[in-house]
Amino acid sequence: MKTGYVIDSTIDLPEEILKKYSVRVVPLKVIWGSSEYLDKKTITADEFFANLEKTDLLPRSSSPSAGEFLRVYKEMMERGYDNVISLHLSSKLSGTCQAAKVAASMSGGKVRVFDSRSISLGTGFILLEIIKIVQRNGSMKEIEDLLGEKNPAPDIYFVVEDLNYLYKGGRIGKAKKILGTLLDIKPLLRMQNGEITVADKIIGGKKVTAHMEKILKNWKDNKKDIKYVGIIYSNSKEKIQPIISLCKKYFPSIEPMITQASPVVGCHIGQGLIAVGAY
Repeated sequence: MKTGYVIDSTIDLPEEILKKYSVRVVPLKVIWGSSEYLDKKTITADEFFANLEKTDLLPRSSSPSAGEFLRVYKEMMERGYDNVISLHLSSKLSGTCQAAKVAASMSGGKVRVFDSRSISLGTGFILLEIIKIVQRNGSMKEIEDLLGEKNPAPDIYFVVEDLNYLYKGGRIGKAKKILGTLLDIKPLLRMQNGEITVADKIIGGKKVTAHMEKILKNWKDNKKDIKYVGIIYSNSKEKIQPIISLCKKYFPSIEPMITQASPVVGCHIGQGLIAVGAY
């Protein structure tokens, strides 16, 4: 049986991996004033973050429609796929997964939609595990179990440079934004099981690396079955060089996956993102 894969554009896997497995990507949209862009298609991450430095106008994002998903599903069926696995960012963060489910219900029963309960590389790691299951002729139940509530979603910790984006997105209140900006307090945020929570507070930007090292050490000591480790950045690749070294120190047998956040993710985190993920 021929199985195809569909994801949305917030899943920041390197392009060579997407091409290797013929993964179809349905883009979300970036809405910036009166202009609308297709995530990663009509605006690249480099262009997005460069423009972000030049304007005070905050961008926002929009999910794909069910019709856009349905069009992709039909194209894949016409190309002879027996099954389509459609994997998307957490339904607690976006309506993208719901739009995919509506489209799947109209596609004739060959499409299975899954909520990754993660985002960016976290969802990407899950996709790679799904592909492994399919390649060894595993069952759909194995995939369902992989994504079930009993199986933890990928773990992602991150910090950002500008708290205004988190405030506008409702992740922190106005008082925390003002206090954090004045005192140089950065929230250490955690994406786990579909939700973003504040895991800790970092006082002073220079302590970010030290906090990331604690996380990596904790993963090494307490997560014995880690298969993937990754780093996500937004506009400054130079800032993650120490984190890359730490990943190689604590997980010498795993090549860290390094990727840039998509423009849509950038709408919600702004510049200066440093994130580590494991699965």
